[in-house]
Amino acid sequence: MQTPYKECQADTADGVNPQFSSTPCGYGCTVHYSCKDGFVGGDVTATCLENAMFNKTPSCNSITCPNSGLSCLNLSYCFNQTGSTNAGANVTTQCNSGYSGSVSATCGNDGNWTITPQSPCPALCTVSSITTTQERCTTATGDILQSQNITVTCCIGYEGVSTMANCTSDRSWYNLPTCTKIPVTCSLSNLSSISNNVLQSNNSTLSVNETNVISCAAEYTGSGATASCSDNGTLTLTDTNCTKTPTPADTTTTTTEGSVTSTTSTIPNISTGGPTQSTLSTGAIVGIVIGCLIAVALIIFFLIPIFCTEICCCAFSILCLSWGTKD
Repeated sequence: MQTPYKECQADTADGVNPQFSSTPCGYGCTVHYSCKDGFVGGDVTATCLENAMFNKTPSCNSITCPNSGLSCLNLSYCFNQTGSTNAGANVTTQCNSGYSGSVSATCGNDGNWTITPQSPCPALCTVSSITTTQERCTTATGDILQSQNITVTCCIGYEGVSTMANCTSDRSWYNLPTCTKIPVTCSLSNLSSISNNVLQSNNSTLSVNETNVISCAAEYTGSGATASCSDNGTLTLTDTNCTKTPTPADTTTTTTEGSVTSTTSTIPNISTGGPTQSTLSTGAIVGIVIGCLIAVALIIFFLIPIFCTEICCCAFSILCLSWGTKD
């Protein structure tokens, strides 16, 4: 009696790769088991028995890479993952702060990680680290990638040669210009004009943040003024105390016209240094008028009797003479 034909079914577990000696595979047929990529295990050859079962079973285990092997390989990136990753799989992480891009790692069939690319995460250099100081200036903004260049100049008030600064892998700048502060002074050459000729100085300049006492001009008296020079070269004058010295030529002028004499007095103008004509108040004018009236009344009071006496004497003499002639 003929044995019924029975077909053996191969093991298709993960990672197993079966290869039959014939298909369909019945009694006496063999199958060769091997492990697929990413799996590890020994090769097995199994034979199909009468009960349609293979006499051997394959064993293929997944190859994995421990994620701990990627944790913070350098300052530019960290994966910070736990567990493991199967062979052939990729893991991606962003670069750390201060670096650009992302990093991918692949678990190899040998259980080792491969980082792609080999030199990931270029450094970033901040432009603000240049402009935080007063001496250096640049038109660039934001962050600059490693190996790139920017133009850096010396700011206003500083002197030096401009350079092309380079961003290095340690996030610092190479080839920055050396800038030195230009000395700031305040000119005293135009002191006479800005003080209306009230002040004078033997010095030509005043250093920044320096304070000095400026003397009054020759025709003025007083303690002078305090001069100070600010950081931006601005000259400031404070506490000015100068009074023009009066002279006979510019204090009293007398003119005579006929029998009338007039006198004009001038008072120096402290703020501008020039003379200012004085004026009489209303009370003073009224007092002068009243005084004049009183003087005229006194003159009339004393002179009229004298004049009357003289007139009477003259009249009497004339009458006497005229009487003598008649006789």
